[in-house]
Amino acid sequence: MSVIVVGLEQKHAPLELLDRVSVTEVDTPKALGRLRDQPNLSEAVLLSTCLRTEVYAVVERFHDGVAEIQEFLATPDFDSAVAWVEEHGKADYMSTKQAMCAYVAGQAFPLLKQGIRINAICPGPTDTPLAQANKEMWLGFGSDYRGEAGIEAATPLEQAYPLVFLCSDAASAITGIIMITDAGYMSSGITGSFPGATAIANMLLFR
Repeated sequence: MSVIVVGLEQKHAPLELLDRVSVTEVDTPKALGRLRDQPNLSEAVLLSTCLRTEVYAVVERFHDGVAEIQEFLATPDFDSAVAWVEEHGKADYMSTKQAMCAYVAGQAFPLLKQGIRINAICPGPTDTPLAQANKEMWLGFGSDYRGEAGIEAATPLEQAYPLVFLCSDAASAITGIIMITDAGYMSSGITGSFPGATAIANMLLFR
């Protein structure tokens, strides 16, 4: 049994993102109900203010989410997949991203037997026209990290280079991996070398 904390706060996330993840008083019972329905979560506390949203939870195991994702990937067609995500409350960006990562990892062996490699990248904030249209949220993410490191958000070309590498003969021994192309943000959060990224890293790793 472990106690975990997952959340965002105003020092390390743009206000627009905080606004999107905040839980109103009206929505609180529904949010707590969804937490209560999680099979390996025995207790939970939800804290949501204008400057932070955090969940404190007592969990039995961390990684049962993998089995749930595999169940989703086993759906036989589009319609059944849609029904599954609706039933399980997984029709969101993070859940579908996790499913894509699991798909890449799960297909490494069967595709390799056919002479096919499969890899993907997990990019950090990238300066595109779409990102500019949602600048505060998309390009605001990790801005504190980039500011201290003295770098800008990635360009599309900088995200294309890793894809070219993964598709080239130079990467012939690499398959089934998700290459994180975020200028070290995730790694710095995991190791604690940049504490501002630790909460996000823990959330993505189900810690």
